[in-house]
Amino acid sequence: MLAISGRSYTVDPATVAVHPVAKFESESPHKSSKFKTVLNVTMAKSKNHTNHNQTKKAHRNGIKRPASFRSRSLRGVDAKFRRNAKHALAGTIKARKEQKAAAAS
Repeated sequence: MLAISGRSYTVDPATVAVHPVAKFESESPHKSSKFKTVLNVTMAKSKNHTNHNQTKKAHRNGIKRPASFRSRSLRGVDAKFRRNAKHALAGTIKARKEQKAAAAS
């Protein structure tokens, strides 16, 4: 933390760099110093979060309900259960066809 004229600043040690004075000859008060330290200084952060305008943005295209489907996906379900369900469904379809045929005749 660095304080300059009543304001607090944060200094990132990774961004502190040492540059040869040749690049800063006009700024260097001491001609004999070979290196000058340059600090990348940023002001301390004051505002952490705001929700301003988010509701307006959300309602521009309308807040929609999640899509509802006739049956849930079996993706990620136990493989043994899926195989059994497949055969059970085929048997059910066959039995219903037989019932319709019996009722028609």
